[in-house]
Amino acid sequence: MSRRTRTLSTFRLHLLGLCTTTTLCFVGVIATSLFVPLAMQLDRADLAPGIAGGIAEHFLYLHSAFWPVVVCSLGATVLSALVLYRKLTRPFVRFVRAFDEVARGASLPAPLTLRRTDYLTAEADALNRMVDALRDRAAKREAALGELDAVQDALEAAGNAALAARVRNAHDALA
Repeated sequence: MSRRTRTLSTFRLHLLGLCTTTTLCFVGVIATSLFVPLAMQLDRADLAPGIAGGIAEHFLYLHSAFWPVVVCSLGATVLSALVLYRKLTRPFVRFVRAFDEVARGASLPAPLTLRRTDYLTAEADALNRMVDALRDRAAKREAALGELDAVQDALEAAGNAALAARVRNAHDALA
């Protein structure tokens, strides 16, 4: 497993854990606010049996209705976390590929294209502008190197070997 794959897997697990923990905390608060007051009423010693039976039925009704909602909420949380993960990681993976291509220096990457629903589209646009600027600089550099070649050839033809050597050194430093 590559380092990038491990990083993405770790990010997915952290995102799922964070979303699930948040949902469980929310469920805990709601469950506490629903069930603790009823349990405290049932624990009273001076409670009439008819009222206690009504409270117990209400408690059981809430209990039976509450937990399916909790399960559905957890399922929705996991699903939304996975969707968010995909919308975030697809652009990051494309960015890293583009960065690797620039770092290798072999060629500049093609413009990044993201889906309209992905996040980080503004950042992708900025990266595309940067790559375009690098392309422009590389083209200007190549043109300048071509001019230096022409000047070097002219100087050698004119018999000025010392100046031609300096131009060649400058050319080699820029190449």
